[in-house]
Amino acid sequence: MKNILALPISVVFAFSQLWAQQTVTGYVSDQDGIPIAGVSILVKGTKTGTSTDDKGYFSIEAAMGNVLIFSSVNYEMKELRINQASVSIRLSLLVKPLEELVVSGNVVATKRRADVSSVTVLTSKDLEALPGFNLVNILEGVVPGVTITAMPTTIFRVGEYFNSGISVRGAGIKVYVDDVEFAAGSSFLAMLNKDDIERIEMVRGPSAATLYGSGAIGGVMLIYTKKGKANRTMINVKTSAGFQRSDFSEQERRFQQSHNAEFLQGIKNFSYALGGHYRTQNDYLPEGSLKIGGAFANFTFHTGKFKFVLSNNFNINKTERSRYAIFDNTEVEDYYWSYTDSAYVKNPYKIHSGTVSLNTEFQPARWWTHNLVLGYSENNRHAYPNPSVYTDTTKMKYYMNHGDVLGAQDWTSKDQTPTIRYFNLIKPGNPKGIFKTDLLSGFEYSNTKYHNVIYNTALRYTTSGGYTFRPNRVSGGPFNDYKREFTGAYIQSSSSWQEKYFLVAGLRYEKSNVSIAVLNPKVGFTTNFELSTLIFKPRINWGRSIISPPYHITHPPPPSGPITFIANPDIKPQEQTGLDVAIEIYDKKNRFKTEIIRYNNIDKNRIYTEFTPVNNGTAAIVTYTNIGKIAKKGWEFIAEYKISRFKITGNYSIINVTYVDSFENFKKGDKVRGVPKYAAGASLNYTVPRVFGKSDYLSATLIMTSSGKMIAGDNYQWFIDNAKYRMGLGPMPVVNIRETPGVTKFNLNIDYQFHPNLRLFIQAWNFTDNTTPDFDKGFPVPGASWMFGLNLNFNKSAK
Repeated sequence: MKNILALPISVVFAFSQLWAQQTVTGYVSDQDGIPIAGVSILVKGTKTGTSTDDKGYFSIEAAMGNVLIFSSVNYEMKELRINQASVSIRLSLLVKPLEELVVSGNVVATKRRADVSSVTVLTSKDLEALPGFNLVNILEGVVPGVTITAMPTTIFRVGEYFNSGISVRGAGIKVYVDDVEFAAGSSFLAMLNKDDIERIEMVRGPSAATLYGSGAIGGVMLIYTKKGKANRTMINVKTSAGFQRSDFSEQERRFQQSHNAEFLQGIKNFSYALGGHYRTQNDYLPEGSLKIGGAFANFTFHTGKFKFVLSNNFNINKTERSRYAIFDNTEVEDYYWSYTDSAYVKNPYKIHSGTVSLNTEFQPARWWTHNLVLGYSENNRHAYPNPSVYTDTTKMKYYMNHGDVLGAQDWTSKDQTPTIRYFNLIKPGNPKGIFKTDLLSGFEYSNTKYHNVIYNTALRYTTSGGYTFRPNRVSGGPFNDYKREFTGAYIQSSSSWQEKYFLVAGLRYEKSNVSIAVLNPKVGFTTNFELSTLIFKPRINWGRSIISPPYHITHPPPPSGPITFIANPDIKPQEQTGLDVAIEIYDKKNRFKTEIIRYNNIDKNRIYTEFTPVNNGTAAIVTYTNIGKIAKKGWEFIAEYKISRFKITGNYSIINVTYVDSFENFKKGDKVRGVPKYAAGASLNYTVPRVFGKSDYLSATLIMTSSGKMIAGDNYQWFIDNAKYRMGLGPMPVVNIRETPGVTKFNLNIDYQFHPNLRLFIQAWNFTDNTTPDFDKGFPVPGASWMFGLNLNFNKSAK
C-alpha cells in the first residue's frame, strides 16, 4: 500500500516542479544604464545558464525563489533571487582598491596606488546626481577644502554665483577645459554646463604647479567634456522644469527650466560627440532673470601612431540685473538718493565664453609618447543700460528724490588666452621589471590679453521734459588694456620599486612679463601595505607654487596728476610653499575607504602698496614691494562606506588661514577675510533594483553641505553709513569687520528608471529653504530650488 501511494505522490511532486519552472526575462546594464552584452547568467545550484544579447536582454528557465548569478569580465559578480517573471539589474565595474586611474598630469595615467597628490575625481554620473546647475555651487561640500569665493562688488547674483569663483584651502586655483586654460579662471565656472562634462579632477595643494604653473596656488581643476565611445551609439535627451523660492520676489516661487541633448557615436577609428543645452531662470530678486545656452562638439580620430582630438564648447549667458537688494533691507528711503547709479539700474549683462583645442598625440614607440595641445579660450562680458526701466516713475522714487540725473555704465570686458602645451612621456626599460621610471617633460606658453572699455550713459530728468535717456560715449579707447605672458618648462620623474614604493620628483621653470623668473620644485613619496583585511597607503608631498601679481603693479600707468607710479623691476611673484602628509585606508573588498590629510602651507611675497607723501602732502609717490606672509594650515577627513544598498560618503575640512606678520591693516594672528573655518559635506544614497515588481530601478541621495563662520567686511553697513555721511547725518564710513554665521543646506536627488531607456528624476537644492546670508546680508541667498524632469537615453553597441 505504501508503494502504491508513493507513485502518485512522486508524480504530483514532479508536476508541481514542472509547473514552477517558467521563462524569466531581464535586462542587465552598468551603473550608467548602458546595456552590457555577454553577461553570463546561471541558476544557482544548477547547470542552467544563458547570456545577455548585444542590447543587454536575456531569458532563462527558472522557478520563483531560485537565485540567478550574474558575472562578466571587469564587473562585480551579483546574485539576485527571483520573485517575478521580469527582472532588471545593474552591475558595477570591478575596480580593486588603489587601481582607479587618476590622470592628474594629463598624459600620465596614474593609478591611485602611485599618486602622491590630494586628488578628487568626479565622473559624469557623480555630477548628474548633484542638484543644481552651477559648478561653483555643487562642488562646495563635495570636494574637500572647496569654498565659494563671492565677489563683494557683484550686485547681480541671479540665482547663481556668477562672477564668483571657488577657492581650495583658502587659495585660488587654475582651471583647464579639455587641456586648455580657461580664460576667466574659476570666476565664471557657472558658464559651464555640468551635463556636458565627462569628468572633473581636482588636484589640491601647491604641488600642482609643477605641471600647471602660475595660478595653481591652491591647486588645479581639470575639466573634460564628453567624448564618443568606440563602437557605440548614445543619444541622451533631458528636460526639466521647476521653481525657486524667494524672500525678495513679488512671486514666492520663480519659474525655471532646463533642457539638454547630446549625441555620441564611435565608428571604427573615428568617434564624435555633439550636445547642446538651454536654461532659463527667473531671478530670486525682483525684476531679474537669467537665460543661458550653449553647445559642445568633440571629434576623435585614430590613424596609425597618431591620435587627434578636436574639442570645443561655447556658452552664452544673458542676465537681467535686479536692483541692489541692500535697498530692500534699508528702512529709510531717503538713503537711496546717494546711489543713483546702483540702487535700481537694470542692466542686461551678457557673457560669451568658450574654448577650442586640438590635441595631437604621436606614439612612435611603445615607450615614447608626444602630445601637442593648441588651444584658445575667451570670456567676453558686456553690460549696457536698459532705458525702459527709467520710464517707470513708480520705481524711480527709490533714488530720484534728491537729484535729476542718473548715471549708468556701458562697458565691455574681454579675456583671451591662446595656449601652446607640449608633453613628452618616456617609459624606458622593461614594463614588468622590478624598478621602473617614467620621465615626463614639456613646456607651456600662454598669453592672456585683457581688454576693458567703459562708456558713459546718462539719464536726465526735467520738470518739463520728464525722463530722457541719452547715450554719451565719451571714451573712445580702452580703460584697461594689457597682457600677461607666461612661459614654463618642466620635468618630472615617477619611479617605482616592485610596484609598491613610489617616488615623484619634478621641477618647473616659470618666466613671465610681470615678475622675475622662478623655479618651482616638487617631491612626493607613497607606498602601500596590507594589514589583515585593510590596505594602508601613507604619503607625503611637498611643493611650491606661484601666482603672479596684477599687471599694473610692474607696468603701472604713466604719471597722472599728483600721483607718480614707480615700477619695481625686482618684484617677486606671490609664492606658496607647502607640505601634505596623508594616510589612506581601504577595505580589500572595496566597501570602505578613508583619507586623512594634514597640510601646512606658507604664502609669502605678498604685494604691498606704499604711498609716500611729497610736496607737503599735496602729491604722492606709489611703489610696490614684497612684504608679509600668510599661514594656511588645516585638516581634511574623507570617508566612504558601502553596505548592502546603502552608500555613505562624507568629508570635513578644517581651514585655518592667518597672517604670520603684521602689514598693511592686518595684525599678526588675524584671520584672513572670506575664508570659513571649515567646509563639510555628507551624502546618503539608497538604491532599490525593483520597486513595483517590474524591471525598474530607484536611487535616492540625500546631500548635506555646510560651511563655517568667517571674518568678512560688513558691506551692508558700509553702504548705510556712507548714505548717512553724504546726507550729513553721520561721520565718514569705515569698513566694519564682522563674523558671518555658518550655513548648512540640504539637497536631494531621486532617480526612478521605469524603463531601460527612460527615467524620471527630482532634484532639490537647499530644500530646507535656508536663506541665511553666506557672506553679507546685502547680498541675499536664493531659497529652495526644485526641478522635476525626464531623461530619455538610447544606447547601442556595435556587433
